[in-house]
Amino acid sequence: MMKIDIWTAIIAGIFGIITGYFVPFAKWQVEKLKLRRNERIVFIRQLRELISSVEFSTQEFKDTTLYSRFRKHLPDKITERIDCKDGRIRLEIHLAGSRAGLQNEILDQLCILEEKWKLI
Repeated sequence: MMKIDIWTAIIAGIFGIITGYFVPFAKWQVEKLKLRRNERIVFIRQLRELISSVEFSTQEFKDTTLYSRFRKHLPDKITERIDCKDGRIRLEIHLAGSRAGLQNEILDQLCILEEKWKLI
């Protein structure tokens, strides 16, 4: 009878020590995921506000830190249009009510990133 109580106490103590180390680690992992999700939400919100503004300018957008962070998520054809490294001047004409244009393409890519990050 006494041996069973000692073994129960030893096993309970071992599980207690293991749990004491594991639970804070698990909580930290969950907290890291929450922080990453919140940072991504803020990032997407800031990008959407900047891109959706009426005064949107490709040149000003290109010079922001938001673009630097977002650039790696954009397809090459869009980054080439934004960066315009070839020295050519690009002129885009948009008809009223059309969805064409760089601004809309960037917004579309932003939606794709939201889905990839499972924010929507």
